[in-house]
Amino acid sequence: MRKVRREVIKTCNEYRAKFGHPSVYTDTFTNHAANEYAKFLLTEEHNEDSLQQIAEHHKIVGAQKSIVGFSYLDDDHDAGDLTKMNEFMDAHGLLLELQEEMGHITDAQYTHVGVGFAANKQMVKIVELLSSRPVMINNLNHTEDGGIEVQGLNLQPTTAGLYAAKIVNPANPNKPFGLVGPSRINIDPNTHKFVINFNAPSEEVFY
Repeated sequence: MRKVRREVIKTCNEYRAKFGHPSVYTDTFTNHAANEYAKFLLTEEHNEDSLQQIAEHHKIVGAQKSIVGFSYLDDDHDAGDLTKMNEFMDAHGLLLELQEEMGHITDAQYTHVGVGFAANKQMVKIVELLSSRPVMINNLNHTEDGGIEVQGLNLQPTTAGLYAAKIVNPANPNKPFGLVGPSRINIDPNTHKFVINFNAPSEEVFY
């Protein structure tokens, strides 16, 4: 589904560019939450409490604005087409034709989107979870000495600073793998890109 997700985010950002708004970014956890909520909506009605529970389960911080599209499958649909790209893009396209949904997709306040998919024999559902976050992480790497390098971008440099960072185990957030302060955080004042360097963790953090 990565190809479909890339196309959805591409079209979102193309429309945002028309309004002069910056692109939205995505992350794996929010995509997982969007997938789970899309499956939920195949059999249930929209429910904010259920969405919040799913977001918390996937360790997502902050409020999520959900927009949902759907498309019915034709009787002659190819059962072997597992990605159903055309149908999912049709469902996404429907959102772009609706004024309220388009308003959310192009809203400058949102910085991130998670895209999820679900389908049964009758229809496909697409869920797009929009949120606002001060930073974007785009790269995690091992360093030569066994440490971890984190690369990202401060999306709200006039209102948000970056003074400390930690890596935690999702199963036990109170047990950090690494914790660093300003001396290990390098920020480019012109581009607002940053690099954070952690010492080698006591446990493996890449899977």
